Amino acid sequence: MQLDAHRQEELFDKGGRLWVNDSKATNVDATIQAIHRYKDKTLSLILGGDDKGVSLEPLFEVLQGLNLHIFAIGSNQTRLMNLAKTFGIKASACKTLKNACQKIKQEDSNSVVLLSPAAASLDQFNSYIARGDEFKKFALL
Repeated sequence: MQLDAHRQEELFDKGGRLWVNDSKATNVDATIQAIHRYKDKTLSLILGGDDKGVSLEPLFEVLQGLNLHIFAIGSNQTRLMNLAKTFGIKASACKTLKNACQKIKQEDSNSVVLLSPAAASLDQFNSYIARGDEFKKFALL
């Protein structure tokens, strides 16, 4: 099922790996919905941005026990890393989307890559569309 652009938009790189652009997921509930769609897969999950101080614990409760690795970006990177440690979830601090995509490509070639940030993009981008377009560019490099 293909949804709107930037909403669980599926792309395949030249190696056949699935990259999912869910840049429009600017809140916890939207990210949880995306996670449910791919919960039976090994995930490289890119989270982060301006979370506006909302509680992220409900998201981490959903993530606990899943086969995933968080790649934290954006202004709430430290907060995400602390929550990952608290909930026992593997995580890497990447700061930028470019760094996260490069690290994912270097470390793991079998996971589904999901950009579903649970945060606004305005800390590093002028819109969620710009963030999603950059993700697609890195996915297809």
